[in-house]
Amino acid sequence: MAKKKKQKIIEQTDSENNELYKKIKAEIIKQLSLCDYKGHIDDLGNLVGIAVGRHIGNKRIWAFEKGDFLSGFDHGYSIEDGTHG
Repeated sequence: MAKKKKQKIIEQTDSENNELYKKIKAEIIKQLSLCDYKGHIDDLGNLVGIAVGRHIGNKRIWAFEKGDFLSGFDHGYSIEDGTHG
């Protein structure tokens, strides 16, 4: 199996980061407005994942990496559920 070539991390200006953040935020709102609740929290997670992935996808943008997003989610969740250390 061939090794996957590591992508270079893209650095953007603060202005570019702000524009990308606004696009992702708008996409999350759009996805949620189209969602019909089906009884599972994974529906919400799926829609947020689609919205974020649509604008970041496989790009490696500094400050917009998937791992950073997941860490932020875990951090916020732990604050609310009382497990934050």
